[in-house]
Amino acid sequence: MVRKVLFTALVAFLSVIVKAQTKGTNTLGLGFGASQKQSTGDNKAESNGIYFNVIYGNFIKENVKLAAGTHYGNSKSAYFFSGDERSSESNYLGGFLTYQKYYRLLNKFYAYASAGPSYSYSKNEQSTISYYNVDLSGGASYFASDRFALEVSLLSAGGGYTVQRITQIDSKETTKSFNISTAGSLTNLNFRIYFLF
Repeated sequence: MVRKVLFTALVAFLSVIVKAQTKGTNTLGLGFGASQKQSTGDNKAESNGIYFNVIYGNFIKENVKLAAGTHYGNSKSAYFFSGDERSSESNYLGGFLTYQKYYRLLNKFYAYASAGPSYSYSKNEQSTISYYNVDLSGGASYFASDRFALEVSLLSAGGGYTVQRITQIDSKETTKSFNISTAGSLTNLNFRIYFLF
């Protein structure tokens, strides 16, 4: 009887410990996210966006994953200049690479840190924009089984180079800029579902 109880306890304990992040494991991820930006003052601006992505990854060693993905998004902006309201809508498409390291917290829960380059192309009625970024992020993962995981991005930072081309009726303008940004979980939500095989 004692052996059966110990064996059952051992099996239950081993079923809680997931080794899905072993070398050679492939992942296919589906993600979605939302962002919101607001500025105040005389010239107010507000922007809301949503995006979806597909990610393929491979664990190159235990708890280390290399991944590549593509994303599509939509952003709506409203600008208020001296009481005059203007709005625009943009669609964007892009791709990214990431190096992601997992750190075990408790049983199936992991924290992660990731870094990698990304590119996005955006177009609306008046302009086209190319974004070249290097992104850093951190978050939490829950490996529910050896075939299924959930992930949420909690913090992110990045730097990038942007080229914007504006075309109007009688003129063309090109603007180049460099930026550094940070975002928290409430302004840049990002969730992913992974299938491991």
